[in-house]
Amino acid sequence: MITNIHGQMVHRSFTDHYSGIPFQARSTGRYKVHNTLKEKPLKKDFIELFWAVSGKGEFIIDGKPFLLSPGEVCFYTHGDTHDIHAATETFQYWWMVFDGVEASKIWQGLGIKKTPHLAGTCPEELFLQLTTELEDYTPNGLKKASATAFRILMLSSIEQVTCCADYDAARSARNIFDSTFQNPQTSVSSVAESLMINRSQLSRKFHATFGVSPIKYLINLRIQHGISLLGNEEMSVKEIAFGSGFSNPGYFTKAMKRYAGITVSNLRNPIK
Repeated sequence: MITNIHGQMVHRSFTDHYSGIPFQARSTGRYKVHNTLKEKPLKKDFIELFWAVSGKGEFIIDGKPFLLSPGEVCFYTHGDTHDIHAATETFQYWWMVFDGVEASKIWQGLGIKKTPHLAGTCPEELFLQLTTELEDYTPNGLKKASATAFRILMLSSIEQVTCCADYDAARSARNIFDSTFQNPQTSVSSVAESLMINRSQLSRKFHATFGVSPIKYLINLRIQHGISLLGNEEMSVKEIAFGSGFSNPGYFTKAMKRYAGITVSNLRNPIK
């Protein structure tokens, strides 16, 4: 993971070992751009997707200016000059770069326009999943990352009729919790950081929207998943705890009693 003045990104370096893969994820990141900063336009030789989260950004595409609003997607392709700046005070967006011997044909085959079009609320949980997978530098890691990148690309090709709601940090956080709670690294702090929002602010928004704190929501997801696994006698309590997103079995058993009012021994006897 690399942090720069705009936000965070993860980049995968390729070797000839991967050169034959037809479609491959290369890098991704989440940026927050201020309108006081204007970078020099640069010509680049890859396909890049941009999915707006909040604010508005101006993209110069084929010499013409276009505004990218929340829920909209646009692209730069091989040989395009990237010229982007915030049209509002701040502009937040996810981006993804992909390439491969058939990448251009796949993109063209989907009939996606380079210019902004409405694709729906940005699937931030998929971009976070892609970020994690790109940090796995094995061949299987590349395949997983490329599969996720292809899913994002397919979603971006589905044009919506109605506009998504304004950026909602609470609902974005819930989507991330729902899809990543099994990862022990997922926490309120990590999600707040990925959404570029203060943890306390996220907690207030989350509670106001759903009537529960984000930490209780996350723990409940993990407890419910753990309960569903306790019926599997082939799994140890330790395996279930880790598989449910708890960093250690002791906290899993304490959380079960504190938040669910039951003990592991009530659900499994004897305890493995």
